[in-house]
Amino acid sequence: MKKLLLLIAILLEGLLIANAQCPSTTDVTLNSQGKIDNFIILYPNCSVIEGYLIIDESTDGDITNLKGLKNIQYIGKGLKIENNSSLKSLAGLEALDSVGRGIAIINNNALETLDGLSGVKKINSYVEINENTKLTSINGFGDASLTSIGGFLSLSSNPSLTSLSGLESIKTIKTSLYICNMNNLTNLKGLDNVTSIGSCLIIQTNTKLQNFTGLNKLDTIGGYVEISMNSALTNFSGLNSLTSTGSYFKVYGNDLLLNLSGLSSLKIIGKISSDLRNALMVDYNPSLVDLSGLEALNQINGFLYISDNLSLINLSGLQNLTALTGCVYIVRNDKLNDITGIENIDPETVKSKNSNYKDLQISDNPQLSECAIKCICPIINDNNKNKTILNNKTGCNTTYEIKTECSASGIEDETDNLLELCPNPAKNTIHLNYNETLTINQDNFNIEIYSITGQKIKSIDHPVDKIDISNFSEGIYIVNVTTGKGVASWKIAVTK
Repeated sequence: MKKLLLLIAILLEGLLIANAQCPSTTDVTLNSQGKIDNFIILYPNCSVIEGYLIIDESTDGDITNLKGLKNIQYIGKGLKIENNSSLKSLAGLEALDSVGRGIAIINNNALETLDGLSGVKKINSYVEINENTKLTSINGFGDASLTSIGGFLSLSSNPSLTSLSGLESIKTIKTSLYICNMNNLTNLKGLDNVTSIGSCLIIQTNTKLQNFTGLNKLDTIGGYVEISMNSALTNFSGLNSLTSTGSYFKVYGNDLLLNLSGLSSLKIIGKISSDLRNALMVDYNPSLVDLSGLEALNQINGFLYISDNLSLINLSGLQNLTALTGCVYIVRNDKLNDITGIENIDPETVKSKNSNYKDLQISDNPQLSECAIKCICPIINDNNKNKTILNNKTGCNTTYEIKTECSASGIEDETDNLLELCPNPAKNTIHLNYNETLTINQDNFNIEIYSITGQKIKSIDHPVDKIDISNFSEGIYIVNVTTGKGVASWKIAVTK
């Protein structure tokens, strides 16, 4: 009798399981082909999985198809298809309509296509397609109504993928786009309808990527941009519609990059003014000759950092940049001999946000001898600016050398129109005639006289009508007058 009751109980349990809508656990992990095949037998009416659906084989090579999942329409948390060495196709998932969070397809070494995901209309969070060594196509990924990725899109280390065709329906990516280690990708065609990226764009270590054709409609990036270590990249063609970034724009370590052409609409870098990382950073690009392509750029809500570009000759391309809210660093550019491209920056906007950094640093540019340009002279003459000038060519090798050149070239500011210094040459006395507006705020007033070798001879911290120079040796001296209106410099001769 007991055996009969036990048999009846087992049969009832089997009947209950067979008629259960879905598994009782929130997350479903299927780690063998047998479990996948039995899923539709045990749960013939199951179309919704509330948690994660995880396909991750426990025995190498065991999972070969997903046909037992043909009734699944919705996954509440995420679909993870990972570490399956014999799975060639995602056929069996055609009924899947939407995913509450994300889809991760990672390290499936036999996977060739994503066709089985052709019915997906909505993804509320991320898509990761990474480390699938034989994946040759993403055609068939997503329904035509899949126009938005609710989180990030990551495409990384799929060495057989030569095209992003299949993503044409995507218009917005709510957070970030990562394209990394895609070593047979030459352009970004397939992303042709993407107009905005909410957070960041990272394009890194793609050894055959030549340009960004495919992102031609991308208008705004809410966060930062990093374009780094793409060894075949020659220009930025394809980013012609990009007008602004929310944070920094970094161009790093691109071996063949000649210029930045293709950024013809980029006007503002760093819209998020509170982000201390805001900057244009161009460094370690050994073939970069100039910065042409940035002619539309007029504002960086952060700093300008140009360093270690071995072939950079000039800063052409930055001539319309007028405002920063940070420091200027131009360092270790071996062939740089002309910085006039930055001459239209308002010197008042050059100020480090971090006390550990200089407001201006121009150093280790061995061919650079001319630094006395319109925006640099007021910074050099401003005693409140923290600057470092060293290891450049004579003429731009010290702060004093630049001051001297600024004076000699007449690159001064509005103080010159309000103050007169005479006579020149002088013998015993220098006379100064001020407009009254220069002496209203005497806290900002200072007169300094330097020898031609840079030694400070005299300093006066209040307005005076005349200065006694009777004990000065014969020679050339620099007179710097700092007022609330700015700084003016004169080169005067003392005779005896």
